[in-house]
Amino acid sequence: MATTRTVSLCEKIDGTESGGLSSITQDVGRGVYYALADDEGNRPPGPGQVITVAIDLVDGMFRDRCDVGSYRTARNRKECVMESRASATWEGDLLSGRGDTTLMSGAAGPLPVTWASRTEAASGKTSPEELIAAAHAACYSMAFSHGLAGGGHPPTRLDTDAVATFEQLDVGWRLTKMALSVRGEVPGITADSFQEAANEAKDGCPVSNALAGNVEISLEATLL
Repeated sequence: MATTRTVSLCEKIDGTESGGLSSITQDVGRGVYYALADDEGNRPPGPGQVITVAIDLVDGMFRDRCDVGSYRTARNRKECVMESRASATWEGDLLSGRGDTTLMSGAAGPLPVTWASRTEAASGKTSPEELIAAAHAACYSMAFSHGLAGGGHPPTRLDTDAVATFEQLDVGWRLTKMALSVRGEVPGITADSFQEAANEAKDGCPVSNALAGNVEISLEATLL
């Protein structure tokens, strides 16, 4: 019986680095991929292998492009960097003026913003704090999903809410708190393991790390 295991880039598979793949092809009918692994790192080269691989694709792209990449070998693998861009325009003074912000990906915008929408009521407008809350909710969900799957319990569904608190302190207005709340459908997992993975995702989420030390982050996790 064939066995399946997850490997990292450049981890050795029976003596051949998983990063040293020369080619890959798909059997569309069977829904599987085949890769040619030839250990070019050795001189003379080691024996080639044909291996069956499972590839997780989202919208036709590798789920984890930094880890999977294009199967470059260790000596010429480049650093993985992603830059995300947004723009904003503001007209007038702070209290009576208005502005908008646009995500350069084209996914959203222009989104209207005013000082009142930050400090009084949204009234159909957004705020920097709402956008940060959205980023945190999305980032946390992805981190939690990855952790659960890595532990052998891929989630069926995760629903995450994030509430950002923007308040006036003696030193001025500050983003002081972020309250995360997640509800998850995760087959086969125990309540304790679910809570442990939820807390690890809170600490490991990149947005959590960006806020750490400046914003109090809390978490409520519920296994459905």
